[in-house]
Amino acid sequence: DDQYRILEINASSPSNPVILTQLTFANGRTSTSGAGITQTDGDVVITQSTIRDNQGTGTSNGGGIYLIAGTMSVTNSTITGNQNGFGGGLFASKSTILTISNSTITNNTGSVTFSTIPGGGIYAAPTSTINIKGTIVSGNIATVANGTADVADGSTTATINSAGYNIIDDTNS
Repeated sequence: DDQYRILEINASSPSNPVILTQLTFANGRTSTSGAGITQTDGDVVITQSTIRDNQGTGTSNGGGIYLIAGTMSVTNSTITGNQNGFGGGLFASKSTILTISNSTITNNTGSVTFSTIPGGGIYAAPTSTINIKGTIVSGNIATVANGTADVADGSTTATINSAGYNIIDDTNS
């Protein structure tokens, strides 16, 4: 059984962000978190890119993107067909800042069965901040009955800000 992550970023210099433009991150498979992209530190900018069909197994986090530390900006991008325990599309860990603009997050699956907040599209861990503008977050799946499918707040200390012009449908598809 082949296991591999597409990209791991550990860029600790905030004055030199990692910039990823017009790329596709697809078909990553891992028994841990972040099969598509894992960011362990620094600032990352993703523009006009596709993160698709990445899969972690078990109760791991962020099938498409796993933001462990730092800040990330996703603009004019598509995150689709990813699967993991929490945050099938994206998982933002404690004290991280994630900004999503003019993007589409759809058809991702949060697959844990012991929680009603797996977040098929986006999972916000405690003390994380997620800013969303002009983005479609819809058609994501939580495998647990009545689970939070599109945007899940892992606690009352996560901050999710809408800057407007979003379409967010939080019915479990």
